[in-house]
Amino acid sequence: MYYVSLDLETTCLTPNPNHILMFSFVLEDTDRPEVPVEELPHFTGFVDQPTITGSAFALSMNSWILDRLSGRSMEPSKYEIYNAENFEKGAVRFLHEAFRGRRGTVAGKNVAGFDLQFLPYTVKGCFKHRVMDIGMACMDLAWDQQVPDLLECKKRCGIDTPVAHDAREDALDVIRCFRVLRARAL
Repeated sequence: MYYVSLDLETTCLTPNPNHILMFSFVLEDTDRPEVPVEELPHFTGFVDQPTITGSAFALSMNSWILDRLSGRSMEPSKYEIYNAENFEKGAVRFLHEAFRGRRGTVAGKNVAGFDLQFLPYTVKGCFKHRVMDIGMACMDLAWDQQVPDLLECKKRCGIDTPVAHDAREDALDVIRCFRVLRARAL
C-alpha cells in the first residue's frame, strides 16, 4: 500500500492556504519497509507568502523558517522556496505521480483535523476521505484521556528524539512510527 505522510508548519491555527510556511509530502510504500525513510520520495519546501500574519506562538516556533524566507539565515537551505501557486501545482503533480492518477491515502499526526484543513482544494482533492492518524494508532484506550501527541507517539514506538517542527522531519517520524507498529504486528 502507498500512502503520503503529510506535515505542515503554519503561522497560526486558522485554516487557510495563506498560512502555510512549510510543507512536506513523503511517499511510503508499506511493501518496502527496508527503504530508509530518508530516501523516500518527497515534495518538501517553504511557501513564500506575500504577507505573513499569525499567532505569536506559531511565528516564534517557526522563526527559523521566517529567517530562511527573509534571507536572514546564512545556512544553505535543503529545500526550495515556492510561491503559493507553484506550491499548489507542485503538490498536485507529486501526488498525481505518487498515486498514479488516483486518489490516495494521507497519514500524519492530526492530519484530518489540522493539516488537510489548510490545503488548497485541488491538493485536498488528491486524497481519499479516510486518513491514517498515528495518534489514534498509538492510543491506549485503557489509560489515555486524550489522543497522544507526536512526541508521545514517538516514545511509545521507541523513538527517542524531540519533535523537530520541520515538516519533512515530522512527516518522516510519522512513517517511522507506523513502521514500528507494523513490525510489532508481524
